[in-house]
Amino acid sequence: MKKLLLLALVALGVYMAATESGNRTFTRIWASVAGKPALDLDFMALSSQIDENQLAQRFSSLKLRCNAEQSNLGDRVCTSEIRAINDVPAQYAAFFFKDSRLSNVKLALSGRDHPKLTEKLKAQYGAWQTVGSRNDIHGNPIVGWHLDSGILAISETVPENAESTVLWISSQALLTR
Repeated sequence: MKKLLLLALVALGVYMAATESGNRTFTRIWASVAGKPALDLDFMALSSQIDENQLAQRFSSLKLRCNAEQSNLGDRVCTSEIRAINDVPAQYAAFFFKDSRLSNVKLALSGRDHPKLTEKLKAQYGAWQTVGSRNDIHGNPIVGWHLDSGILAISETVPENAESTVLWISSQALLTR
């Protein structure tokens, strides 16, 4: 009986390590065991009126690490590892602040989960439009939605082995660019 159990554990380990499906399953289980929170985010509810304290209260399950960081997205950033965004596997969330107010939100996920998230976003916000005239680093169009709160942008397609990024840009940030 012990040999059979050991053989089953070895077979499971090989499956987890050697197959893409097994690796995804292991990654999701590990993210949950490691305590990475899932993030449910309605982009329409975001606002440039949100400050760092309000963000921490609104997303109290996140383990936010905040620090000064000068970039095109803001002058301060709060990051957190996450296991999912709106029930789609994800890696991290970054909330950027400009002059103490939320200016941008960046979410990262695997390219293989990109189609699932884009379908969820289409179902929630409707058909996407081309956003601007630039392409992403893979040469694909950047598409998205014009929301009351700002613009939600995502690459139209992403290679499965690449990182996919979703970017929300507040209306206020758009006006000051």
